[in-house]
Amino acid sequence: MRVFLTCLALDQDHPILSHMTEWVRQFSNTPGIENITVVSPLIGRFEPKENIRVRSIGRSSRFATLFAFYKEVFAAQRQGIDAFFVCQGGPYPGLLFPVRLLTGKPVFVWWAHSLIPMYHRLCARYCDTRVFTATESSFPLPLANRRVVGHGINTDTFRPIAQGGFDGLVTVARVSPIKKIERMIDLVAIHRNRSGTVVPLHIYGPTEQKDIHYHRELENQVERLGLENAVHFHGAVPRSQLPWILSRHKVFLHFCPGALDKAVLEAMACGVPVLSDNVCVAEALPTEMCARLVFPEASLESAADRLQALLALDEAETAHLANDLRANIIAHHDLGRLFNRIYEEMNLAIREDGTRK
Repeated sequence: MRVFLTCLALDQDHPILSHMTEWVRQFSNTPGIENITVVSPLIGRFEPKENIRVRSIGRSSRFATLFAFYKEVFAAQRQGIDAFFVCQGGPYPGLLFPVRLLTGKPVFVWWAHSLIPMYHRLCARYCDTRVFTATESSFPLPLANRRVVGHGINTDTFRPIAQGGFDGLVTVARVSPIKKIERMIDLVAIHRNRSGTVVPLHIYGPTEQKDIHYHRELENQVERLGLENAVHFHGAVPRSQLPWILSRHKVFLHFCPGALDKAVLEAMACGVPVLSDNVCVAEALPTEMCARLVFPEASLESAADRLQALLALDEAETAHLANDLRANIIAHHDLGRLFNRIYEEMNLAIREDGTRK
C-alpha cells in the first residue's frame, strides 16, 4: 500500500509533536506498506528511510500553502497512491473530500481529542472513510466508521530505567490552563497538611507565549502555599531524556480533561503509576488498576487518598504494579501494534470499497 500522510509537524525537536517522527517510521515499517509520502507545513529534523518521501508545504500565506498542498496531492496521484492518512487534525479531511470524490481514494484519519469541532464532526460523517482513535471517549462520536485501536507508544524507548531511589511526583505537559497544574500544586499542599511530609513535584514542559500569565499565577500559588522548595518548573526537555526522567519518580500526575494523553501512557510504559481524573485513562486501565489510580473529577481529597496509598507501597509492591502497568501498555498501546491494527482496517476498507464498486 502506498500512503499519502499529512501531519501538523514532522520534527524530532518539536516540543509537543516530536513523537510524529516515530509514528511515521513505524508506519513505514508496517508489513504491507510500500511507501509513504509525508506532507506537512512544518518540517524539521528528520532522517527519512528509503520508502519515506517528505515534502514541506509551509508557505508565506494560507493560499500559497493550500496551493502547495494540492500540488503535492496531484503529484502523489500521478505516482499512484492507494490511500490518504491524516494525523493530528488540521483542515486536511475536508480539503481531501473532493479528491476522494474524483479519484475514489479513501481518506483515513487519526483523532484523539474529546472535543470535536463542528468542522471535524462533519468531516468524520461525510469525508472520512475511517476515523481511528485511542479509546471510546477519545472520539466520543459513535459513528459506524469509527474504530477504537489504542494509542501508539514506543515501548522500546519508554521503559523502566533502573536508578537509585525516587524523587516524588512528576508531570510532563505544556504549562497551560488546560493541564490543570494548579490542582497538582494544591494536591501537594493537601498531602503536606495531612501527612506533615512535603513531596516534591517536578513539571517538565514548555510555556507558550499565550500562557506566560498562567505560569506566573502558578508561581504565585506556590509562594502563597509555602511550596517554593517543593514545586519545580524545568521547562521543555528533549524527548530522548523522558524515559530517564519518568523512571526516577514515584507517581505521574495527570489532571487534564480530553482524550487519552500519550504522556500518561509513556509514564506507565516506564512502570510509573499515574494518578488521574480523566475518563480516557480509566478506559485504558483494567478495573483493579483503575480503582487505585483514577479518582472522581474535582475531588482532590480522593486524589490525596490514592496518592498516600501509592507513596506507602513497599519496594515489592511498587515493582509488581510497575510490571502490570507496563504489560498493559505493551498489550494495548504499543506503537507497532497500533499501526498493524490501522493497516488491517485500512486494507479491509479498501477491499470493501472495491467490492461495492
